[in-house]
Amino acid sequence: TAAKGLRKPRSIRLQITLTVWALLAVSFGISNVLLLGAATKSLVGNIQNQLEDESKYLSFTIERWQYEIETTLKLLADTPTIKNKRTEDFTSLLSAASSAYPDREWRIRDRSGNLLAHTGPQLSEHQPPQVIRRRGYFRNALSGKFDLQVGSSPMLKQIGRAHV
Repeated sequence: TAAKGLRKPRSIRLQITLTVWALLAVSFGISNVLLLGAATKSLVGNIQNQLEDESKYLSFTIERWQYEIETTLKLLADTPTIKNKRTEDFTSLLSAASSAYPDREWRIRDRSGNLLAHTGPQLSEHQPPQVIRRRGYFRNALSGKFDLQVGSSPMLKQIGRAHV
């Protein structure tokens, strides 16, 4: 009775046709699986290469940015305005630095941590000098060491106030 539902084809031609179609379907399925595997492997390789290239580019960009900032800070520190502590000229000096790097805020502090001049909006989160004096970057600056510290620039606020 179960065999009634699955009748054998009556002609040899039909049997051969069905067998060929079954083999074609199986080979088509296998070739699609193999092609999908090869395409996936190629795609993953391309994505890895692209991510490596982008990482190298970002690393270079950060290194270049750090070099530019370090060079600018050294140039500013060597200006007669800073060396002679002419506080009346600090604003024009920082204006020039700010026009070269508009996304950066510049601050000049004395050895005690008092804020002498700055660029950008009015400081609402002004840190008292005793807090500034305890910061590692400030102590490093007093000893003549360069210390790249990024606080809360607008760009960093957009990425969750991260620190570099």
